[in-house]
Amino acid sequence: MRVFLQWLARRLDAERKNWRSNTVIQLDGASYHLSQETKGTLEQLGMSAIYSGPQSYDCAPTELLFAIIKRQDINPLELSFTKK
Repeated sequence: MRVFLQWLARRLDAERKNWRSNTVIQLDGASYHLSQETKGTLEQLGMSAIYSGPQSYDCAPTELLFAIIKRQDINPLELSFTKK
């Protein structure tokens, strides 16, 4: 997660210098989103974050896309994408 956030910050810095003043990163309750390492990285990079509740599809419509990707017809090898 740290590597992704660092990459994202560099990318946004290149596109829009003042993005930190009007951008909020939305994360769900995944353990790696809630970790001290992730929270420290967000703070170090000056990123604001909000955490959505469980099954908050209204707030995170991309979760619906992930649900489609996880379906068998798009996942012919039936790879597991669960948090177990």
